[in-house]
Amino acid sequence: MKKILLTIALGLGLLTVNAQIMPCDSMIVTGSQYQLTMEITNINTLIDYWVTMGDTVVLAEDSMVNTHNVYNVMPLSFIPYDTLTTCITLSSAQITCCVVWIWNGTYWARMGMTTGINELQFTLEDDGKIYDLMGRELKGIPTGMYIQNRKLKMSR
Repeated sequence: MKKILLTIALGLGLLTVNAQIMPCDSMIVTGSQYQLTMEITNINTLIDYWVTMGDTVVLAEDSMVNTHNVYNVMPLSFIPYDTLTTCITLSSAQITCCVVWIWNGTYWARMGMTTGINELQFTLEDDGKIYDLMGRELKGIPTGMYIQNRKLKMSR
């Protein structure tokens, strides 16, 4: 009986395991070269942050919505960009991903693969290194103030 219950529990556990969602995979674009709308179709939660850029110019930013409207014109010439990069952040899944879009003369086409970036995990380690107050690494303990293992210390 215990084996049957264990098998059922494991089976239910495996059914509830979710694969990591890549929201950029289901991003769609509608509209013209000058005015377009981007939408994520397979996520039941709000996108925390959207940003769309043409070259290095930010064209649109949004937060807490699943649709993103972009007015695509260069600042001084009012000519539309033909290549846009859209990045979204979904903090509940700790994902940031970007899609490059190309205007092919008729519609916006996705270029290449979607790039996903997971959050970095930073761990602090005490390495015993000694630094002066300017951040330069020292070979030995100096007289006066110094930093060791992220703590300010003083010697005589």
